[in-house]
Amino acid sequence: MKPLAMTASALLLALAGCAASDKPPADPSTLARDRDKSLGDRESAVDALWARRDQGREQAREELKRIAWTAGQPAALRIRAIDHLAGDTADESNADTRAMLRLLLPTESNTAVRDHVCGLAAERGWTEMTPAIVRSWAKPDITKPDAKRPERAALETLHPGRPVEEVVWEVFSTPVAAGLPPQEADRQGKARTAAWELLARIDPDGAARQRLLAGAAPSGADPTLSTAALVSSELRCVPVTAEQLRWAERLREFDNPQDGPRRRAWWEQTRAAVAGLNAASTGQLMLRHMEPIRWASRYQPDWLGMSREQLLGLLRERLAGREVIRRTAEGAENTPKFSESLADNRERLSWGDLLTILVIDEAIRAPGVAPAWGEQIQRDHRDSSTEYGGVLESDDAATDVQGVGRPARVFRAVLYPPRPTQRFGDERFVASDDMLSHGGWGLAHYHFHAKELNNRTYAGPGMGDMEYAGAQGRACLVITPLGDGRVDVDYYQSTGGVEARVDLGTLQVGTPG
Repeated sequence: MKPLAMTASALLLALAGCAASDKPPADPSTLARDRDKSLGDRESAVDALWARRDQGREQAREELKRIAWTAGQPAALRIRAIDHLAGDTADESNADTRAMLRLLLPTESNTAVRDHVCGLAAERGWTEMTPAIVRSWAKPDITKPDAKRPERAALETLHPGRPVEEVVWEVFSTPVAAGLPPQEADRQGKARTAAWELLARIDPDGAARQRLLAGAAPSGADPTLSTAALVSSELRCVPVTAEQLRWAERLREFDNPQDGPRRRAWWEQTRAAVAGLNAASTGQLMLRHMEPIRWASRYQPDWLGMSREQLLGLLRERLAGREVIRRTAEGAENTPKFSESLADNRERLSWGDLLTILVIDEAIRAPGVAPAWGEQIQRDHRDSSTEYGGVLESDDAATDVQGVGRPARVFRAVLYPPRPTQRFGDERFVASDDMLSHGGWGLAHYHFHAKELNNRTYAGPGMGDMEYAGAQGRACLVITPLGDGRVDVDYYQSTGGVEARVDLGTLQVGTPG
């Protein structure tokens, strides 16, 4: 039988099929990175890329490393690349893979990749990953509480039988070795800082560190650890956060060309005052309590002998009858409704907190402070680029009116306007480096809510203010003009997420408007 002639359309299809079969398959490396392909196809390409490693193992590893490092790639694809690298039997003891993951984990933002790497480290016993795991855990994750973080689970597996706080402490307390390459020294330094930041969350009141610091002898070879140990032993407190640790370091800058001798004198006076306290009565102290304790030892020593209940009663008497202006503003920045009364905040205030508020209340009603705030509020109101703020401090340089040489009860409100690069609008205050490096004699950090000269709906701290108080560990004040020459003064603090706010009443700072 004579074969049927092929139609034109069939011929075209046949030719197209031949052309397609002659086209070489896509290179696995190209296909793996092709974002237009399905995840399944790309995962198969990663497998194919690794399967041909006998044609060039190092090149294949570098291709997989690039995929693992690329944050924009799907997590599943990156994890598949990491698993191939970790399964490479030619990578003796996984040395190269472990080195890569030590660098990747601290900056990893994808939680799935982070969790997988932590699990891999725990499964394989990679204890040298501990500093990298600590750096990863130090980054907040609102989706998981610290008790459920994979980093915690990994550290518990890698260091069985040891409290996780001690493992993190060891990262902090291990000094950076001399002579390291700059990049490695920087990584180790960042791990120590991250360890202290993490301890601020898992040891919020510093109790565990107080115990651990008791066994750490001050040594000039490690100034950071030495500072923490001295603060613990001589001032009986712990700089809870990394910012507070830096504050502690500044307290001991006795060679500061501007005021080194005063810093040394402050330290000695404060150390002596703390040594005279009854630890059973005072309980845990904080850095923010140090200046109030020093001041009270010179001017109000009877307060230092009072119990917490006695201080509470004294403060209650002072605040009785004072007008309270509640923050009522609505908006994303506004905090949930809260009480600013002493009665509702009393359980959140320690012995040191109550003493601090009493001393601050003395300061804000001392001659010179209110007029200074009145002038500073006018400057703030005229400048819409930022909020203004500063430091409320005792000035022991003056002598009393009797001229007997004893310092008088003099207080100052020292303004520190934010620098030009730190101005972010009329509803945010940024403390300058100069303000933060200020001597330990600061009683409180303050700032104004003076966008309007009658701004009573914003009287009181907002969410950002509370975050600042928690990180810096400072006693803080927000001063809000009420439009009639008065201001509302609110005290606030935050320790380990426990917040307290107490309205100290109104103060006349100038003429209306």
